[in-house]
Amino acid sequence: MQILLVEDDQSLRIAIEYHLKKNGYETVCAKDGYRAIEAIEEKTYDLIVLDRMLPGPDGIQILQRLRSAANPTPVLMLTAMDGIGDRVQGLDAGADDYLVKPFAMEELMARIRALSRRKAPWQPENTLAAGDLVLDTDCYQLQCKQQQKELSAREGQLLDMLMRNHGQLLPRRVLMDRVWQEHIVEEGTLEIYIHFLRKHLSELHSACRIITVRGVGYRLETR
Repeated sequence: MQILLVEDDQSLRIAIEYHLKKNGYETVCAKDGYRAIEAIEEKTYDLIVLDRMLPGPDGIQILQRLRSAANPTPVLMLTAMDGIGDRVQGLDAGADDYLVKPFAMEELMARIRALSRRKAPWQPENTLAAGDLVLDTDCYQLQCKQQQKELSAREGQLLDMLMRNHGQLLPRRVLMDRVWQEHIVEEGTLEIYIHFLRKHLSELHSACRIITVRGVGYRLETR
């Protein structure tokens, strides 16, 4: 999952970036409104964390520009302005959530997880490729070297996350939140599905493998 962080306060930007990466999010940073617009025009993000008060175009102007272009990317707005009118203005401009400074990093991460659940990462594309794997994200058919295998929905969603973040470590909590969302699952469920996926990759003789980082999470990599 890729997040654009737009924050002009250097110390806060560094702190937020650290926690985002610690939680498995790929992060691009911008320190002013002009750099934010450039970053948005260059690529698509899964979520934007946007400070309201910025040098150059401010957060409200950037948000209005996003929504006028029919860009649906979820936006979490950060601000030191805690008046009701300020919040209403931000939400009316198109913000999906609004967090007032100062805030605890735990709350910021919880807000980001909640927003990320609103947009499933496996929907925008019909096919996804990583290494020698190609996944049809409509029917979860996995192809490798002219061989095919049908995956269950959960297997497909989990492999989708790993493939989209090929080479990156994904914490257990991120995988559970994105794949199972609000559902209560038994302890060990994630490990069982990782075992299933490893079996599928082995049967397909794929060069990709799922690496376990004990106590942290999983990473898909190519040998």
